[in-house]
Amino acid sequence: MQKLSYYYGRFNIPKTIWGIFFVALVLRFWGIWYGLPLQLNVDEPSLVSGTLSLKENLNPGRFDWPSLYFYINAVFYGIFSLIKPLLTLIFKIPDENFSSASFFIISRSLSAVLGSLTVIIVYFIARKIFSHKVGIIAALLLTFLPIHVYESHLAKIDIAHTFFVTLAVYFIWNIYKAGSKWSYLISGILIGLATSIKYNSFLLAISVLLAYLLRRSEIQEKSFLKKYFNAEHIRYMLLAGILSIVVFYMVTPFALIDYETFFSTEQGVGAMWQFQNVGQVEWPLYSAEVYETFVTMFRGDLGFTLWVLFSVLLILFLFFNKRGKEYTFLLLPTVILTFYISRLDRSPSHYFLMLIPFYIPALAKFICDLYEGFSKMKYLREVPLYLFVAIILLPSFWSVLKSNYMLSRQDTRNLAYNWAKDNLDENKDFLFVIGEELSVVEFKRNETLKVKKLDREGIDYRMAPFFVLIGVEGVNKSQLLEGDRDPGNLEGNSEPILKYADLLFSVDNDLRFGPPIHIFKVNQVEAE
Repeated sequence: MQKLSYYYGRFNIPKTIWGIFFVALVLRFWGIWYGLPLQLNVDEPSLVSGTLSLKENLNPGRFDWPSLYFYINAVFYGIFSLIKPLLTLIFKIPDENFSSASFFIISRSLSAVLGSLTVIIVYFIARKIFSHKVGIIAALLLTFLPIHVYESHLAKIDIAHTFFVTLAVYFIWNIYKAGSKWSYLISGILIGLATSIKYNSFLLAISVLLAYLLRRSEIQEKSFLKKYFNAEHIRYMLLAGILSIVVFYMVTPFALIDYETFFSTEQGVGAMWQFQNVGQVEWPLYSAEVYETFVTMFRGDLGFTLWVLFSVLLILFLFFNKRGKEYTFLLLPTVILTFYISRLDRSPSHYFLMLIPFYIPALAKFICDLYEGFSKMKYLREVPLYLFVAIILLPSFWSVLKSNYMLSRQDTRNLAYNWAKDNLDENKDFLFVIGEELSVVEFKRNETLKVKKLDREGIDYRMAPFFVLIGVEGVNKSQLLEGDRDPGNLEGNSEPILKYADLLFSVDNDLRFGPPIHIFKVNQVEAE
């Protein structure tokens, strides 16, 4: 036991970290009801419906996502189904009031909890690699990291994936520090579990190899082969790789049982389709994509000040030899995986969440280094460390507050849906809907048509009177009420359609998610 404690550290959690964990929970639960009962995020329904389908058959029948997280969610759905009659009895809640939104809340709550637990694990990583002080700063950085807080509100696999990746990174570090057989094997188990959440976890093999090379680089041996090719440790690495595959199939058993479906390239069904689906950016466009990732995306995902420090740290690491073993272990995978993911045709922010256990501890250490440098200056000598950290985190904190406030308010699409439900006759009033972001909203009306162009080609003007719902970014109320009523953002020639129309409902998207909404009643259409 003492040996294990030496290798892996004591898992005692200081009161300060429990306090930070509580703050992380509050931030991740605030606004968790966002959008419901509408399903406004395109990925959330896949997790919920995929989990619910397990009630009929434990074989998910599709492997475009691995299925471990579906099974984890199914456990909580099952508990909810068992206690639902009790809730109905105690709180006098009619059974029909438990809509599908209940399952979204369960999955979102699981994301919020796992996201908050990741804060604790990141503390352990930073403490293990650097110090307790760096660990606290790392926990604070992740608690207020805008992209992590936002994604922790959603019923998706990415936050759970980050949780398991973070666990794996903690033990992969021990391959460098301890070099024991157990370091490799536990890392292999956790990589297998993480891959069962999201396939790209196999990329953690890079960190395993890096930890091995960093450890071997400290061996005093002139022969390159003897120094870097240790038969025993290479065997451990192979065992870890085999173990990760075994664990993957143990917790995703139907990937083996239904192997034909698993290896299928059929869209939305096979695992191989997922790798085809992401595609690759053409080389002439790659530099622009890298710029978009490092400058535009990371700036929004981290908050301005944290992004500046992140950029400076990467520049120092890549070009100015800030490459101690600790920074190398954390930043080299960050750079390699960022360049790799940026090469994909689709590389949204949540694809980069798996990098958090690498760059957050490194950033925390860099902030400590900066503070030690600044504290030697005459006028900054008396500034406390955590005030220094708080100043750095101000833009990130403001971004989180703004995002959470918007999540806590009704999306403009909710407002449009509610207005249509309350004011239009489902079987009589015809509604035309235009706007890409409105495509995810089912208005549940018999007389509804979604169109791409607002002109005579898309709309039969002889049907007047009818209603038009416009939800297009950049189209504001003044544009539609003044001039020719044909804003440049709208596809088609809307002026003849809206010339004799009355604006019945309008809401902008200031501090709300969703597009600006305008609902018109078209009394007549100008003849051609």
